[in-house]
Amino acid sequence: MTRYLLFLLLMSISVFAQVQPDSTSQIDSQSSEPQIQTLLEEPVHHAIHGVARFNFSKFGPAQNVNLLVGGELAWVMNKKYLLGFGVTGLATRVKAPQIFPVEGLVLVSNYGGLLVGYIHNSHRLIHVEGQTLIGVGQAFYREPDYDASYDQDTVFFIVEPGVNAVLNVTSGFRLSIGVSYRMANHVHLLGLENKDISGLSLNVGFKIGRF
Repeated sequence: MTRYLLFLLLMSISVFAQVQPDSTSQIDSQSSEPQIQTLLEEPVHHAIHGVARFNFSKFGPAQNVNLLVGGELAWVMNKKYLLGFGVTGLATRVKAPQIFPVEGLVLVSNYGGLLVGYIHNSHRLIHVEGQTLIGVGQAFYREPDYDASYDQDTVFFIVEPGVNAVLNVTSGFRLSIGVSYRMANHVHLLGLENKDISGLSLNVGFKIGRF
């Protein structure tokens, strides 16, 4: 009787072991399943910062070096990919060409649009970023004291790619120095052409926010 019970016990253990799934095979099966591919590494890290930018560039019919002042608001994903909006305006007085009955007019111009960019190794003390602005601008003439403006203006398209060297001053403040090139198209204003607005620019930026 004892031998019979022992035999049944051994048979039950053998059958139970065969029925139970192998945990190692389950892990191998799970690890072999293809992972979902995504554009951004997950979890996604989000940050936002603002930029005050000063551009020195030849601008206007006389092609003298002038100051343009602008601002940017940028959303950064995973410390690499930048998406935002930027605006820039002519800050110094640029004389209009001498083709009007009224002399002494000055040029007014500003532009803005979508910003896209890539930041390389943003954790390093000095790193590089590239960005491109795609948008529209406006230009017209006015009197220096704002009493009156010329009754025509122009709206143009603009693309401005650039590259900057960035210095991490603190965790919330960064300084950038770089160059960009404005490419303006469809400038239709008396005495003003595409080449008068297009050109190379030296840029200095002050970034404040989260990175």
